[in-house]
Amino acid sequence: MEAYIILTTTSSKKEAKSIAKALLEHNLIACAQWSKIKSLYRFKGQIHCDKEYLLRLKTTKSALEKARSMLLSLHSYETPQFLALAIDEISHEYAAFIYANTRQTHIV
Repeated sequence: MEAYIILTTTSSKKEAKSIAKALLEHNLIACAQWSKIKSLYRFKGQIHCDKEYLLRLKTTKSALEKARSMLLSLHSYETPQFLALAIDEISHEYAAFIYANTRQTHIV
């Protein structure tokens, strides 16, 4: 079973929801969650501290590349965060949920 959690940040709740909804509508993710965070980072030689939304998206390896492409095309940031973390441990039931909602035909 190759499931992933994609992490990205957005500048607003509206953008987080919009990206998540588009990915869900195209069956590229099974679930999305977002939470308000504060980020401290260096960009173009300056240190920034901003309020952002952390978006967590659950998907499969076979949907990962299309999800990445769509997320990056919809994102407003010049350099969007895109991290895909492989899930090492997952219940059979939740794996089935992810696969069913990303239109996968079998579970390993």
